[in-house]
Amino acid sequence: MPQASDTETEIRISPLTFLQVYQATPAILGSRAGHSGWLNRLLLAMRLHLLTAAYGAFDGETCMGWIFLRGWRQVLYIDTLVIAEPHRGGRVAQYLLDFASTQARDLNRAWLGAKVDIADPQMVAMFERGGFQQPNRHVLRLSHMAGLPQQRDLPALQPVHGAAAEYLRRKLTRLDLATGDGDACAIPLHFLVASLEQRGGRSWVWVEQGRPAAYLHLYGPPTHPILYIAGPQERWGRLPLLDLAAAVVHQRGRAAAAIDVQFGSVGHYEASCRALLQAGFQEEPMASIKMYRCITPAGKQPG
Repeated sequence: MPQASDTETEIRISPLTFLQVYQATPAILGSRAGHSGWLNRLLLAMRLHLLTAAYGAFDGETCMGWIFLRGWRQVLYIDTLVIAEPHRGGRVAQYLLDFASTQARDLNRAWLGAKVDIADPQMVAMFERGGFQQPNRHVLRLSHMAGLPQQRDLPALQPVHGAAAEYLRRKLTRLDLATGDGDACAIPLHFLVASLEQRGGRSWVWVEQGRPAAYLHLYGPPTHPILYIAGPQERWGRLPLLDLAAAVVHQRGRAAAAIDVQFGSVGHYEASCRALLQAGFQEEPMASIKMYRCITPAGKQPG
């Protein structure tokens, strides 16, 4: 196992047993009310033990931090990275991140990814210093659905399912990223859209002159859904966003009290932001962001 010095402390990285994972759950769950009971701790420990590779950073018998890794195609994903309270602000987090990078190389993975709590600026800054890229940090939120127009028939808005939805999601997200996020377009596309695929929901395509002009995906809780929109640059800021939002919420058939709108790239967000702000939307930070780092040159699959 790799070793390094944190001031005069010798850090040892070791795999965790199930008991050690369970003992880490209070630090992972933090002080969130209603989440620290023994049943929640047990369920979390079982998930982490079964679905991730768990490691701890030890000084002797004291565990200073925990990292949980899992693989997905050519990505090694940091599921959870937590530092014990007395050791926050030191080198333990960076040491665990370096360990994850080494593991990704040893496992011949092309990418290292992580979900980072945006409320922890020190952690975000550490990932940025480590060469991680990130997408847009904000969403546009409408907290009163009366701000949307009356739902009307939109023949150009067509539902899509299955393989057709996946094809359009990937094609139009790739177009969006290529022009809207600069270097971020090198990030593996499957990593960016995986959350949409895993969360379910419904998909539509907006058709203009017989060609797909935008991909829309509505997911999340019925009372506060999230609408994801991706498309080519020539349609940014020109889509009937309010009508589209009203139509997909209506077609979903469930009452919503609020709605968030996300875009496929920073450029798309900036081009569309003004019109939605004028309609009563507000810019809100995401609770967490996904960040990515290329392990192999140009993010190419090792071969």
